[in-house]
Amino acid sequence: MDIELFFAVLKRFWKIVLGGLVLAIALAALAHMHRSVSYESQAEALITAPPQPPLVKGQPPTPANTAGDAAIYVQFANADAIQNQLRSIPGEVLASEITDPSDGADLPFVALTATAPTPQDAVALVQKTFSVLTTYIGQQQAADGVAVGQRATLRVIASGNPPKLAGGSSATVPLLIFVAVLGAAIAIAFMLENARPKTAAALGRVPKTGPVGVEPLGRVPGGPAPHPFTAHPGGTPEPANLASRRDAAAHRADDGGASKALLDRLITRSSDSS
Repeated sequence: MDIELFFAVLKRFWKIVLGGLVLAIALAALAHMHRSVSYESQAEALITAPPQPPLVKGQPPTPANTAGDAAIYVQFANADAIQNQLRSIPGEVLASEITDPSDGADLPFVALTATAPTPQDAVALVQKTFSVLTTYIGQQQAADGVAVGQRATLRVIASGNPPKLAGGSSATVPLLIFVAVLGAAIAIAFMLENARPKTAAALGRVPKTGPVGVEPLGRVPGGPAPHPFTAHPGGTPEPANLASRRDAAAHRADDGGASKALLDRLITRSSDSS
């Protein structure tokens, strides 16, 4: 690639290249401003409950098994009763169960995953979800007549800090837009150069050649090369190959006439001698 010629073409069509550069920057900046960015915050809460009273007097209390309650609390968190109270914060939250990775058994944990356009909204959303869910569960237990000392509670063990970037962080789209628009402007400049080539000639890139020689169309072996056209008495030019063939035929005719005359003389001498 001729670097000097490349930049010379850009310099010649600098208005087109500059306009393409400005347009590429503007479109890339616009795409960067409107890209969707989301942050994610995850938190976990442990379901706790006081030990159950012994069934037989004198035996120790039975530890509460709250692993089965996780599925119920997940349904509560994903229900409209909880989700409608979170509309004030942009984003969405999804509750899920946590299982033991070794055997897949249910664990007494509730996991929340909040997605929001800013890290602050993601953290605020997951924290408010736990607060609303705890209040809702307490109200349900109170409605069922469960004593305060026997109620299950949620204890947050992971608050969701710090949030992490979930999507939209790549600058690939703005970069592709910039390269495509600028490349199109450069391509237009070279198309115009090919239509009206002047830059290469100004740099001396176009070779200078003399007049193209014409090879004679016919040549008599051992003789001079004839001119491409031979003039006839009538003034009409004749191609050189036809002229050369005509000359060769004339020479053969002359040679034949001389041979015949020599043969006649030999016959006459033979007659006189006899």
